[in-house]
Amino acid sequence: MARTKRVLTEEDKATRAFDVTQTAEYLSLDRKTVLRMLGQGTIKGVKIGRDWRISKAELDRLLAGE
Repeated sequence: MARTKRVLTEEDKATRAFDVTQTAEYLSLDRKTVLRMLGQGTIKGVKIGRDWRISKAELDRLLAGE
């Protein structure tokens, strides 16, 4: 059975959650740097099991210098 590709709306994109690897790519940083920033509280994220999830809104806030 073929899967249909879901088209993301602007609201979906704004509320999307990134993992550590995606966050590192989005911010052009190393994964270890992202993990250190999460530990220091520079980036706010949610830890689910062993994995982190960071909202796009949080990353945009960080990039805006807020």
